[in-house]
Amino acid sequence: AGDFKSAGQSFRQSAGAGFNSTSGSWIDSICFHALIGACYYQTGDRGNGNAEFSSAVQVDIHYRDW
Repeated sequence: AGDFKSAGQSFRQSAGAGFNSTSGSWIDSICFHALIGACYYQTGDRGNGNAEFSSAVQVDIHYRDW
């Protein structure tokens, strides 16, 4: 429906529900970072959007051998 602000809040709540380990974010958190970044981007907040996309890439790099 294009309600990116609510969608972003839902993704942040879901991401905070256990996608971390003692060594950082689990590989499953990549999609949440990307989706949150897309929501920020769609609402015009490119700075936070880029930060979320960067976080997704960092998790991917961390698990490159997975």
